[in-house]
Amino acid sequence: MLGVNLSGAEWGDENLPGQHGTHYTFHSQRSYQYWASKALGLVRLGFRWERLQPELFGPLDAAYLALLRQSALWARNSAVQLIIQPHNFGRYRILENGAHREHVIDDHPLFAKPRVTRHAFADLWTRLSREFRDDAGVYGYDLMNEPHDMGRGDWRRISQCAVDAIRAAGDGKLILVPGDAWSSSAKWAAANGPVSWINDPAGNFQYEAHCYFDRDGSGKYAHSYDEEAALIADLPHYGQRRVAPFIEWCRANGVRGYLGEVGAPWEDARWLEVLDNTLETVTQAGMDATYWAAGEWWEEYKIGIQPLQNFTVDRPQLALLQKHLPAGWIATNSAVTGSGYSFDPGSLVTASGPGIAVDTQIELTDSAGAIWTPAIVASSPGLITYTLPPALAPGLVRVRALSDGAVAAAGHFAS
Repeated sequence: MLGVNLSGAEWGDENLPGQHGTHYTFHSQRSYQYWASKALGLVRLGFRWERLQPELFGPLDAAYLALLRQSALWARNSAVQLIIQPHNFGRYRILENGAHREHVIDDHPLFAKPRVTRHAFADLWTRLSREFRDDAGVYGYDLMNEPHDMGRGDWRRISQCAVDAIRAAGDGKLILVPGDAWSSSAKWAAANGPVSWINDPAGNFQYEAHCYFDRDGSGKYAHSYDEEAALIADLPHYGQRRVAPFIEWCRANGVRGYLGEVGAPWEDARWLEVLDNTLETVTQAGMDATYWAAGEWWEEYKIGIQPLQNFTVDRPQLALLQKHLPAGWIATNSAVTGSGYSFDPGSLVTASGPGIAVDTQIELTDSAGAIWTPAIVASSPGLITYTLPPALAPGLVRVRALSDGAVAAAGHFAS
């Protein structure tokens, strides 16, 4: 699967706990509908540990938890696979003398008792598991975003403790385990050792790495393509070289991997070539990936993929991600604007995807359960134009492309 990171709920380090809608946002249902309509149905959603659990070992904040639950409901209703993750970099901020001080998760036995232990981290995941283990809207748990500079803290030990807590709760959901050193794919073996460390009785986990193409790997892209190309040999294939150590490590250890973050500036098409080549390598390795980042406050972000003008104008990275989707997907767009995620009954739309042939028929199932077979206006390999039924019920619409009665591809949009 391919998808995106939805960013915004984890914002506001300087405003804890902060106010929803002012310092952070959980987005709207249309975000999930949009990405489902583009066949990018894997969404990684960050949250702040301090907002969800204001006191270590304490109860989860009811209001913040409700926002996370609402996101899971929207994901389920939009047929999106949602991954939730504390976007805390291996840290937790504690209010001390009027200011929030950052503490690394650290439980080295030879030193004084730390403020944040692996058991506090495991307690967070025990509580999250109780809330979401039976929630079909949550596909998986990402233990922590980009742990780094852990000092005396042993990330391998810390992450195993969290896995143990989740499984002890009787929860078999997918667990994503990031690596130390910002989860860098290029530094994976050096930062995490040569051998896989997670022991999971459910056998349902993946290691997670991140990959960017600027020299320092930060994803800030402070320098132009030309400036980077002057110092990086064969820049178009740099991303492939950076992700290769992670792929090879997973293969050598017989474990599954996932590229949790990858992104490139959209204004220079040469960066998109680097992205294209990298995605080819990742998908050929059989790994899922989520692009960094989208979000309803992120239209100006230089590597962002958030659509413009109220979800009506797609970003150029979108076509690259769709290019690397496996056969069997359908994306729906307005036949007039070539974009969009929600369409009025009676409007003209196009269905695109590699599973579509000239003789393909479209079948729609609306939110009321009615099944429609709209008349085809035009068709060609990979593309069909048709008119939506005037009586189409509002809400999620499921799309199937049928060839000789068999399902060749499927997708979703909203009406």
